[in-house]
Amino acid sequence: MSHPNLKESVPGMSRLQYIMGILEDHGHKEEIGFNEIFQTVKKIGFQIEYERIKMSGLLKDLTKEEKKRQYEQQLENLTRRDVIRLLKRWNILEQTDIPDRYRFTDSSKTYITKILSSKKEGNESKQWSYLYCLALMAGEFFIFPGKYLLTLRSTSTGSLYLEEFAKKLGNVTINRSINMTSMRVISDWMELFGCSAKFPVIRPNGMRARARDRLIVSTKAIATLKEIVEFGDFWKKNQNVPSVDMLKSFAASKNLSLFETQSIFQCALKIGIANINALSRESKVSDVIRQAIEKDMLVVRENGTTAKVIEFPEEVPADVTFVLTDFHLSLQSFYEILYRKMKELCKSSYDYVWVSDLRREVCKETHIHPKTFDNFLKEIFRKYGPDVIETTEVYATTFQRKIIKEIPLNIDGRPIYKIRLKREKI
Repeated sequence: MSHPNLKESVPGMSRLQYIMGILEDHGHKEEIGFNEIFQTVKKIGFQIEYERIKMSGLLKDLTKEEKKRQYEQQLENLTRRDVIRLLKRWNILEQTDIPDRYRFTDSSKTYITKILSSKKEGNESKQWSYLYCLALMAGEFFIFPGKYLLTLRSTSTGSLYLEEFAKKLGNVTINRSINMTSMRVISDWMELFGCSAKFPVIRPNGMRARARDRLIVSTKAIATLKEIVEFGDFWKKNQNVPSVDMLKSFAASKNLSLFETQSIFQCALKIGIANINALSRESKVSDVIRQAIEKDMLVVRENGTTAKVIEFPEEVPADVTFVLTDFHLSLQSFYEILYRKMKELCKSSYDYVWVSDLRREVCKETHIHPKTFDNFLKEIFRKYGPDVIETTEVYATTFQRKIIKEIPLNIDGRPIYKIRLKREKI
């Protein structure tokens, strides 16, 4: 059952971090008190704030008692006003007969158990997928991949500026207009679930452009079951055609952009359709669902203004059921693109480049998530170190001159802002 006061909106990213933290800390309990919820919110809130201060160079000393008390009060108000309300809205918690005392609902326990199991496995993406399930079960519909990620996929490159994205979404039937506030929470959700990345645009004078000029990049491939099945049929008939030509032919035959076709191809590759012999026509859709689930791909079915995550093969309408997966990129390919982008960004052969600039340009071209970018770069840094990657110090005056909040690569607690690659191949 949907919450009677459910609104057509979703909370911002930090609220989701609080919800996940509460489930991780207390999901094994039958009941929970307000103070337990607040202590988790406070712990995560200070972590978020310290990280924000460290990353942005803000002059805010939370070790001072007055500042600390003020921030604790903000977090306590947020816990009562927003966090507990959201836990109730998603049917995760319900009030007991005792004031400030809550119990976890029976309908949420299955997914809470899955979230805790995924936590033990160290599988963060699965944790967020199960939180997504809880949101959908409660009737949340502002985060459907068919309405948002599919809109982003339909562009020629899989990238759009925020304002353009809002206009395109406004043409989709969602029963309300799209404004910059709703776009912020949509892009927050997509970014948190790894469906997209949001990058600031830097003007020639080094300053950030307006928030509405931010670039949204699709970082997951998405396809309907129908598209995957159709691509499988097309692939079997054109196995001897070079893959680039085959994709162009498929795009032309279906009136799709090349990026849409590449997304379908990535999903088909992950499922295995492009590597196996013909699937029987009668069992194709159920086989696709089964293989997608076995490979930890997210499968979501839409139905009007509700949706659900498919967790086992079942009969579903193939044209409104979506499969999502990550874009594949090898470490060697990543380095080659990284090196090329570094050369494009360098002003001289001795120049260092901002990690944040490299991250934006590489993710824009490869459609990998920024977390994947950081993991690749950390792997190269740890395997090859100074033989391949040089770093340089960045001083406060540099930040003041650029007037931007750079996000560094963080390796073992050391923030790395600027690098230079020493050779073309690893």
